[in-house]
Amino acid sequence: VLPSFGASMNLMQLSQQATDGSHGLSVSGKLKLDYEQTSSTAERTRLTADGAVVIAAHTHQSYSDTVTLQNGFEQLSFYDMSSGITRNDATGLLESEAAGSGLLIVSTPQSIEVADTDQYPRSGVVKIAGQGSIVLTATSASTVQIALDADGDESYESRRDESWDWLF
Repeated sequence: VLPSFGASMNLMQLSQQATDGSHGLSVSGKLKLDYEQTSSTAERTRLTADGAVVIAAHTHQSYSDTVTLQNGFEQLSFYDMSSGITRNDATGLLESEAAGSGLLIVSTPQSIEVADTDQYPRSGVVKIAGQGSIVLTATSASTVQIALDADGDESYESRRDESWDWLF
């Protein structure tokens, strides 16, 4: 039997800025971080919003938004050292100033997979739903499909493929 390792901490303030100033974010609020090494080649990390967590972000596309993760919003990551793959799932409620339509539901119908060798996800699906929904599908480590369902009837009025660099 291998010994396991676990840790828990609270994060209060975080910020990240690209060196070229093209994008960045700041996080204000309390995030609980739980980490566990589940085997000699696997680990699990859970980030949970403990109260409202405000994220201010801007991108190179002249887009900015302030998003508030609601209490209990969660990101769960599983890392397999032998394959070099991280699987990520997110679930919970958020508010977006740019969307301006109240609470939005975030889910991952298919886990987001990122390889150690890739900058962006290679597979997986994230859905953000309110009155309508937007679905981001990683089709490769360089391309994401963006689908828009404007009225929430599960019929997507618009789909387009973009590079991850374009999105972020």
